[in-house]
Amino acid sequence: MNKTHTSNTLSAAMCGATLAAVLASGPAPAQTATAAADSANPASTPASMAQLPAVRTSGKVKYLTGGVGKDESEMIKAEARHWPLALEFAVRVPQGRAQFAADVDVVVRNASGQEVLHTKAEGPFLLARLEPGQYTVQATLEGQAQSKPVTIEKDRPLRLLISWPPGGHGQAAE
Repeated sequence: MNKTHTSNTLSAAMCGATLAAVLASGPAPAQTATAAADSANPASTPASMAQLPAVRTSGKVKYLTGGVGKDESEMIKAEARHWPLALEFAVRVPQGRAQFAADVDVVVRNASGQEVLHTKAEGPFLLARLEPGQYTVQATLEGQAQSKPVTIEKDRPLRLLISWPPGGHGQAAE
């Protein structure tokens, strides 16, 4: 046997031993979770790669905001049932159908008047994890502010649509 053949045989044996050890340990957990998620959730396939916006924190309140684009918008609508408060912002137009509004300044105050959330909605939706209780939601779009009292109840998500007429005072509807 020549030196090259012996070296190749040793390399193959070492690779085989390494491969056997890897296979014996099973698939990597992330690969297993990804494969399971892909097979259970068709929305996670490459054809639809939208993700929920990142969850942020303001004080003790976790929230997310977004909904720009159809895929992200649909994902947030589906996620809303898991959040105590879901806000949707729109501008009504003369020919009927409303248009989504973004860059809405949102302030939520508790029953004591303390600010518990202050952010700018980066899209037409804002989901917030508020504790049960009484709150006031103030939403301002292009200088047009409106306030709406809301009651958050345990395990009863609340959806609030806040809409502004073009150039007029806003209206809030549940």
